[in-house]
Amino acid sequence: MNRRIKYIFILIIIVGIQINVLGAQSLSNFENQLTDLINQRNNLNNQLASQHADLKSQIEIINRLKTDKEKNESHLRTELSKSKSISTNIGVTESSISNINYRINQIKHILRNRYTQLIDSLQSVGRDLSDPQVNASFFRRLELTPEIKSFSFNPRKVNEANLYSGDSLEQAIIRNYLELAVAAIDSNLKMIRKTESQLAEQLRFARKTERFLDDIGDSPNFRITQPGETTGNEALLDGNRYTENNDKLIGASLSYTEIIYQVSPYLLSTSESRITANIEITNIDQYLNLVQKTIRYLKLYRESITDKLNQ
Repeated sequence: MNRRIKYIFILIIIVGIQINVLGAQSLSNFENQLTDLINQRNNLNNQLASQHADLKSQIEIINRLKTDKEKNESHLRTELSKSKSISTNIGVTESSISNINYRINQIKHILRNRYTQLIDSLQSVGRDLSDPQVNASFFRRLELTPEIKSFSFNPRKVNEANLYSGDSLEQAIIRNYLELAVAAIDSNLKMIRKTESQLAEQLRFARKTERFLDDIGDSPNFRITQPGETTGNEALLDGNRYTENNDKLIGASLSYTEIIYQVSPYLLSTSESRITANIEITNIDQYLNLVQKTIRYLKLYRESITDKLNQ
């Protein structure tokens, strides 16, 4: 019976090799679109920087002409017209960048969904993170995770807010500021919880696969890896493996550590407000712990604001 299970498992893996060919082609198309858009944005950002430099130089010329004892009004009007033209061009470039950013976010959203579908499909036929396609898809989806939005409020101002100071108008303004802060936290929590769910599911599958392979590992003829090799699951569950993906993990973790550093000084609980200066992320398990810690910190911080609102 054990031997039969092994061969069924091998058959599933072989069949899975053929899965999602069209999906992979579609992914390639969207990846190419994303690359083109990012290149366009980079070019526009360089153009914008050049335009701002031109405007700065133009303003210096205008200021010099204005302070000149022998003013040449005609020359001054010409330079003012040039500065106006440059300002208009800056507005056009900024609008183009904004439009491209919107399209980039759309493509990233599509790609995240496609990679999730691909990972789910591959795992449904027994392919796990030891499989290069699953491993690459997992870390690519991690790279495409939407950045957590920077706070639209100042945590220090939130901490200092007093709903009982000033007149009724000032109190209404403070209350609105706190309510907007809660809304911003809720928006981030929604995104972070989705990431947490995906990571937790991936780790559950990795551990389940490891247990399955351990159960059938008594056969010398059945091996997925070569001697000395490690599986993608071991990369998740063990320490410093698959170091080529460490940069992706570190990059993805920066926004989470930044949030913790921002809110931790204002948490009421001393134990919760402490955080190690250097958070080292070397595997997905540690990354998941960081995501969960960020959720806990944001929930505590949200509670501190709502407590203030309900006073």
